[in-house]
Amino acid sequence: ENGLAGESVSSLIFDSQHRVWMGTNNGVSMYNGKRIVSFRFSRGGGSDSNYVFDLCEGDNHSIYAVSGQGVFELRQDDNQFRLILPDLPKAEAVLAYNGVLYLGNREGLYIYNGKQLKRIFVGPTPMAIENGVRDIKVDGKGNIWFASRYMLNCYTPSTGKYKSYSVARHMPERAALSKFAISGDRFYVGTKNNGLYSIDEADGTMKRIWGGYFPLVNSEGDYLLLCNNDGFTTMTAQRQYHHFALKNSTPWVSHSGNNWWLCMGMDGMVKMTDDGQEFLPQQDTVQINSPIRNLCYFLRYSTSGKLLVGGGKHNYDNIRFPGTVMTYENGIWTNFSEDSIAPLIHNIGYFNVTSVEEDPNDANHHYATNTGGGLLEFRNGQFVHLHDCYNSPLKSILPNSKNVKYYVRTSGLAFDPDKNLWMINNEVDTIIRILRHDGTWDKYYIPAIAQYPTFDKIYFDSRGWTWATHRRKTAQGHHAGLLCINNQGTYDNHDDDDVTFQYRLDGTEDNINELYDIVEDKEGVMWIGTSMGPFVLRNPETIFENKPSFERIVVPRNDGTQYGDYLLDGVTVTDIEVDGGNRKWIATAGAGVYLISPDGLTIIKHFTRENSPLLSNVVSSILVNGETGEVLFGTDAGLIGYYADATEPEETLSDNRLKVYPNPVRPGFQGNITATGFTYNSDVKVTTAGGQLVYKGTSVGGTFTWNGRTNSGKNVAPGVYYIIGSDENGKKGASIKVLIMR
Repeated sequence: ENGLAGESVSSLIFDSQHRVWMGTNNGVSMYNGKRIVSFRFSRGGGSDSNYVFDLCEGDNHSIYAVSGQGVFELRQDDNQFRLILPDLPKAEAVLAYNGVLYLGNREGLYIYNGKQLKRIFVGPTPMAIENGVRDIKVDGKGNIWFASRYMLNCYTPSTGKYKSYSVARHMPERAALSKFAISGDRFYVGTKNNGLYSIDEADGTMKRIWGGYFPLVNSEGDYLLLCNNDGFTTMTAQRQYHHFALKNSTPWVSHSGNNWWLCMGMDGMVKMTDDGQEFLPQQDTVQINSPIRNLCYFLRYSTSGKLLVGGGKHNYDNIRFPGTVMTYENGIWTNFSEDSIAPLIHNIGYFNVTSVEEDPNDANHHYATNTGGGLLEFRNGQFVHLHDCYNSPLKSILPNSKNVKYYVRTSGLAFDPDKNLWMINNEVDTIIRILRHDGTWDKYYIPAIAQYPTFDKIYFDSRGWTWATHRRKTAQGHHAGLLCINNQGTYDNHDDDDVTFQYRLDGTEDNINELYDIVEDKEGVMWIGTSMGPFVLRNPETIFENKPSFERIVVPRNDGTQYGDYLLDGVTVTDIEVDGGNRKWIATAGAGVYLISPDGLTIIKHFTRENSPLLSNVVSSILVNGETGEVLFGTDAGLIGYYADATEPEETLSDNRLKVYPNPVRPGFQGNITATGFTYNSDVKVTTAGGQLVYKGTSVGGTFTWNGRTNSGKNVAPGVYYIIGSDENGKKGASIKVLIMR
C-alpha cells in the first residue's frame, strides 16, 4: 500500500511540477511529497518486461518510460501508461526534445517524431556491439549527444548528420562507457572500471581525471555530480572537488543551495546539509513505506494480527530469490535485517525463505525457514541466531560433504495449540522436527516419508490433527501426497498417535504430480489443492482407512443432460483459503484466482490479470482477513488486496457488535452499504423506521451488503432504515440504524 512499484530503483527524474518519478524493476512510481502512486505496464512478457531502464519528461509534460516491452507514454491527464512503440524493445535511454523522442538501445540511436522511426548506428555493421547507446543528452545549441559503447557521438537535428569521438582509444585499457554529462564546453564521461574522462569540445583533447567506476555522471546547476559505490563527489566550475564518503551506495543525488538530497537505498531519500566541511543529516528524510521486494511466496497472519510475508520458493529450478522476511502492521511495512546475516551464518547464502512464524508469546520474536541454511531466528527485525546442523538436531542432506552447512532444507513453520514450533527438515531421515516452548527439541520419525525431498506446509485443523503436504512426485519413487497425524489430544506423547501418508487421492492410481495445500472449511471438510484441480475429503476420519473417501466435485452442466465436469479440472491449485462465508478462494499457477461457493458447485468470481487489477495469473498464496474481509493475493509480480463481502461471523448476535458503513449514506454514493457483526448465515431484513420491509437477504459469514434498493430494484427514499438480523434458527436478533440522504 503506497509502496514503490518495484524493490529496486533504476532511474529517477524531477518533472516540471516538482514531482519525483522513479523507474523500478516492476514499473514506475511517482512521489508528490505526500504519497506514492505506482504504475505498472502490461503484465505479459518475460521477467524484465516491466523493468524501467530510463525516464524523461516531454515538452507536452508527458512522462516517457522505456522498458523491456518498448516505449510507454503517460499523458498529463491520463491515469495509466500506454505503449506507443512496441517494436522498440529494451531501450536503455530516452530523451524528449522539441517534440521528438530520442531512444537508445543495443542497436543504436532511434529518432521518433510521432510518425516515423529513424535509426542511427555508429558501429562497423548494423548488429555490431559498438552500436549500443547508454545515455543521451542535449547541449545548449540543441545538438543531441549520445554515448555508445566506445564513442561519444553528436547528432545535429537541423542537418540530420552526426559525428563521433572515440573515447576508448585514449584509455590505458579499453572500457565501455556508462554515463556522461555536459558542463559548459566540456564533457565528462564515466566508464565501467576505467575512470572518469573530460573532453574539451573545442579541440577534442581528452584526459583521465579519476579512476574507478562511475555509474552516475550528471551536471546540475554549477555542479558536476559523480556517484560511485562509496559515496559521491561534487565538482564546481572552478574545478574544485569535494568527495563525501557514505556507508551506502548513492545512485542518485540532487541539491538546492547547501541542501542535498541523496537516494540511500533502504534508508530512503535523505536530506543533508553541507557546512563546507562535512555533511550533516537533517530531519527531512523520506522513508518509502513499502515492501523491500515483490516476493510473497508465503503469507500468514500472526496471532497478534500482523501480516507475515516470506519471499522465496522451493528452489527446484535452482532460482535463488534473496532472503526476504517482511511484516505489515497498522499501515507500516517492516523489512527484516539482511546485510548482517551472511557473516553470522558462516557465509551461507541467505535466499528462498519458505515460511515465517511469530512467537505467540512475543510479537517481536520471529522464525523463518529457507532452502539452505536451517532455521533463522529474529528479534525486533534483527537476525539473532541460526539453528543448523551444528547446534541443533536439524540435518543436512549432504552430511559427509565439505558443503554440509549449505543443505539444511527447512520449511512449513507452524505453532501447535501448545505453542510448540513444528517444522519440516526435508530430504533426511526425520522429516518432522519440533522446537518445544521450553527450548528443547522433539521429533517425529515416520519411516514412510524418510528422505522425502519436498514437504512444504504444516497445518493444524480444528480437531487438533496435524497435516503436512508433500509437493512433488519424483522419479526416485516419492509421491505427492498428504501426511496426517492424529495425536489423540496429546502433542507430547507420540506413542498412541495414528499416522498415515496418503497419495492415491483419485482412488487406486498414483496420478497426482503435485500437491500444494490443504485447508479445513467451516463444515469440517478438508480441501486439497493439486495439479489436477481441487479434491475434498468430506469424512477426514477415513484418512486412516485403506480407502479414504477423497473425491472431486462434479459441477452439473445444466444443459438438460446428466453430465457434469470436475471443478477446475486440470487447473493447478496452489493455495486455498476459506472466508467467513465458507466460500473458497483458490489460487492457481497460471489461471488467476477463483472464488467458489461453499458447496463448490458455483464459480462466483474469476479474477485474471486480463479482467482485473490482479498483478499476475501466477498466484502462489492467498490470505483472508476475517475481520475486514480483505483478501490478499501473493503473485510472482507482487502483492495485491481485494475487499470482499465476507467477514468472520460472530458467535452470537448483539446490537453493540453490529457496524454499518458508510453511515450516513450521502447523496451520490454508488456502492454497497455494508453491515458486519452478524452470525453465520444470518437472516437480515431492512425496514423503514415505521417497520415496512424494503429488502431482505442473508449474511455472507458475518457480513451483509445492501445496494440501497428495494427487492424490486427501486432506490429507497431518504430516511432512517433499520438493518435487523436474526440467527439461522430465528431465535436471536440484533439491529442497527443507517441514514440515507438523497
